[in-house]
Amino acid sequence: MANEQITVRKRLEELKDLIERFKPQLAQVAAQHLSPERLAALTLSAASRNQRLALCTGQSILKGMMDAAQLGLEIGGPLAGGWLVPYKNSRSGKLEAQWITGYQGLIDLARRSSAVDSISAGVVRDGDEFSYSVDEMGPHILHRPKLDADGQLKAVYAVARLKGTVIPQVEVMTRKQVDGIRARSRAKDDGPWSSDYDEMARKTVVRRLVKYLPKSAELARAVAIEDQAESTESEIELMDLGEEIEVEAPKTQTEKVKEELTLTEEA
Repeated sequence: MANEQITVRKRLEELKDLIERFKPQLAQVAAQHLSPERLAALTLSAASRNQRLALCTGQSILKGMMDAAQLGLEIGGPLAGGWLVPYKNSRSGKLEAQWITGYQGLIDLARRSSAVDSISAGVVRDGDEFSYSVDEMGPHILHRPKLDADGQLKAVYAVARLKGTVIPQVEVMTRKQVDGIRARSRAKDDGPWSSDYDEMARKTVVRRLVKYLPKSAELARAVAIEDQAESTESEIELMDLGEEIEVEAPKTQTEKVKEELTLTEEA
């Protein structure tokens, strides 16, 4: 146990030094409202709370930070835009961090589309009054939460309204359906599925809803990142390396920085 604590502490020190070296590159890709210093503080805080994250390769943590920076979303923290989740690479045996957008992050990104007027998600618990129906006038949801309810989550729903329309877009999922999605996730026993189940349940139903909404560039990217994370490792390698090498168009600043990270020795 003592040796594990020493190893984690050492990894945190190494990660702090690595992030400090790459702050200029993070600044080049980060959204204006999200500074490299803020990203660094949130990442180190998350790694100090999660030993498995602290033991992930420095390269993968930096790439996850870059994804968050590009999307303009915070890593954990009070705004909970998303998380860095540890995945074990069964081929290399190493832990690798992957950025996963949270439900508040997805809602933030959806709202950036000029076509989306509003979007929200709710949790239904045992004891709440809840009904869902669909007729020729569209979907209808009635939810009256029981204020002192602390019962088990039994359903989640998401509602979006597009500008210039009257009928909302609605998605409803039962607890069983949410658990089915969790069971297929590579991170079903780690990260936010273990520590923030309600948040992930909301995120799951929002994720299903945004399939039918006009997407901002950032939202489309967030969905693609998560699809890649849940793919097989061989597919991830092809998407990370093959596409960047084969594309003939000039590389973006983000691609240049990622290429530099790939060539950097792992911390």
